[in-house]
Amino acid sequence: MPTAFVTGATGFIGGHLAAALVARGWRVKALVRPTSRTTTIAATGAELFTAALDDAQALAPHLENVDCVFHVAGAIAALNEAEFQRVNAAGAAALAAACAAQSRPPTFIFVSSVAAAGPIARGRVRAESDAASPISAYGRSKFAAEQALRDFAGDLPITVVRPGVVFGPGDRSTLSIFSGIAYSGLHVYPRFRTPPLSVIYVDDLVEILLAAADQGERLAPASANGDALPGQGVYFATRDEFPTYHEFGWLAAQALGRRWFVPLPLAPPIPFLVGGLSQLAGQVRGKASIVNLDKMREATVTSWACSPAKVQQKFRLVPRDSLLEQMRQTVVWYRTNRWI
Repeated sequence: MPTAFVTGATGFIGGHLAAALVARGWRVKALVRPTSRTTTIAATGAELFTAALDDAQALAPHLENVDCVFHVAGAIAALNEAEFQRVNAAGAAALAAACAAQSRPPTFIFVSSVAAAGPIARGRVRAESDAASPISAYGRSKFAAEQALRDFAGDLPITVVRPGVVFGPGDRSTLSIFSGIAYSGLHVYPRFRTPPLSVIYVDDLVEILLAAADQGERLAPASANGDALPGQGVYFATRDEFPTYHEFGWLAAQALGRRWFVPLPLAPPIPFLVGGLSQLAGQVRGKASIVNLDKMREATVTSWACSPAKVQQKFRLVPRDSLLEQMRQTVVWYRTNRWI
């Protein structure tokens, strides 16, 4: 029985991943925070334990004889860029160091983000081989994590997976889009011309993560970086269609069974004013807000279109269902669980 070590298993992506691993016969060790709600993940049969990512001594016994580490945990909101770097970049490096210290180092799968690559010019589609140019604090922290992992690539087989916007049953990030349309018929989004988005259903992402663990390319060591092929060991996890915010709302309305909805684009500088006020309120409370200036920068770029060609060619993986059908499945889950 293979053994997996999963961080972020009480979250949206990590929870789906842990359940899929258990269903496929893996033994799963799940790193959880003391404050996390663990009822759902515990029900899968995963073994739960708490430890800090930078506590190598506490992590060591849980990493013994582990076949694969899936590092899913990370901060998507922070009070400042230093906090992003501490959690996302330093956290990934600390876990990689603990893995590299094992007598039998595991395969290491790092869940990054298209934000680490940065936006692309409208009309183009970004490939893994394109030079990264992150424009947000979150994106820079994820890219810094990827770069830090290269220092361990000589001792660890490491693969980086960069998902786009992930949606599906249990997702709270896109819930506001569905609930806004469901309750008021309004779909609010920044700017009149919104960027094409890279999106992926959570089950499709899980399939990519499992394929990356089994047969993925691995990062080249930092010392060999100049000789490595650009994008080696890195995969975008997206569909091959790129809906804008407006189009995503229209699909959500169809999935909800609504015959109409009202698109409400916010003219500049309203998005940044809203993001700035929300960020300031979060700093006063000492709790980071997901609506902030960083997210508004990401929402008002030219394009987030990233190519799934490498995943499709290397792993022979394509989405199981249409985007609309996957959004309908998401709506069914929301309604069944009374989220909308």
